[in-house]
Amino acid sequence: MRWIWFACATWFLVCPGDGAFGQSRPVPLTELGVDMVAVKSGPKLLGAIVHRDDSGKLLVAVRREWLRESYPKDFEKQVESETRREQSAREELRERVTAWARERPDEQRLQFLLKKQLERIDRELQHIDQGKPVPESPPRFLLIELAADQVERVFAQPPARRQVALVAWREQLAKPETRSIAALSRELREKGIDVAKERVDLSDHLPKRPQSDAEWQARRALVEHAYVRSLDFQGHGDAVFRTGDGAEAPDVGQLLTSVLQGSLGADLSDLLEGVSKPQTKPAPGREKWMISAIQTAEREKLAGFRVTRVVVDPQLTAASVETRFVAKLPNGRWETVWLHTETADATKPRPDSEKRIKQDPQIGKALDLLKAAGLANGDNPLQTAIQFGAATMEAQDAANARFFEFREKYLQRLDGPPLIWQANGGSK
Repeated sequence: MRWIWFACATWFLVCPGDGAFGQSRPVPLTELGVDMVAVKSGPKLLGAIVHRDDSGKLLVAVRREWLRESYPKDFEKQVESETRREQSAREELRERVTAWARERPDEQRLQFLLKKQLERIDRELQHIDQGKPVPESPPRFLLIELAADQVERVFAQPPARRQVALVAWREQLAKPETRSIAALSRELREKGIDVAKERVDLSDHLPKRPQSDAEWQARRALVEHAYVRSLDFQGHGDAVFRTGDGAEAPDVGQLLTSVLQGSLGADLSDLLEGVSKPQTKPAPGREKWMISAIQTAEREKLAGFRVTRVVVDPQLTAASVETRFVAKLPNGRWETVWLHTETADATKPRPDSEKRIKQDPQIGKALDLLKAAGLANGDNPLQTAIQFGAATMEAQDAANARFFEFREKYLQRLDGPPLIWQANGGSK
């Protein structure tokens, strides 16, 4: 969940008074794929709420051309505000990047990245100073900030309908704000697109904006995870192993035997006695594994880390892997700024992965013990666990890919896309 980009934000739309595309009547909100935010004494915005904070303030994304056509005066005001915000964002970014470079003089890879970013920012500001447009196309969406007392009414679409609007925006279908999801879905099917299976990321089409101190700190933590040193943990339950730079990654056997001991009963645990267990002993608290991970990060003066944990199904029929990135914010709190869970069917045969697991020395020891007890043939707890381990490996590979895809977006530019998350809940 990361902010799972612009794609998984909560959406809001404005319905203009004219009829829907190709229809004689306006389409009811319950048949649209966009959400609606009615502004007091202002427009009804059809687009998307990217974020809503505790005070009720909304950050709403609307398609630039839709606002231009539906509310020309509001469009002009928003473009003027956007121009001021983008210049302010660039000036603020230049100061922050310059200070960051001074703080990390010995990190050559990071210094190279920051140097390139400063060169780009200076070029863009030079164009603005000369009265020239910045040499890039305007983003397809505008971001509109609304205080709670500016909002009259909100209509949020359920995820299935919202997904149709997201895909329609990505495919640039005509007038997706005012056409029914039935009409949009029909056109997408004609293009050979299965809406339910699509992953949509429109974050590259959002404008730049000044970043809060918390957002900037989270972004820095992500960049330093890639360019300075990565701190990673993996495990299950309350126990996590240290991985990443400067540590040996735990092998599959070490992780799997730990899962076995917690999930398959005392008899198998007795057989596995002596096989290595997680070495981390987190202190008591809300999330014990988080406490120990934070202690390590604090000790090593790192601003962020990733944790990947197996979520164990007692029946071992499904393997779920949760991976998250946690950053230290300016107020000293550590918060999850990105979270994703990947699930795989543990009853599905995976011969190659199962073979690799069986070759692990620790699993081999357990197999020998089962053979000696006459339990190694046919259906047995260890074979079930091996199948679970193979599914876990598949889920973990997919979760890793999603994390690196997420992180890569924030390594390209230090002023976008927006990094927004729900407190203690991960990015949105």
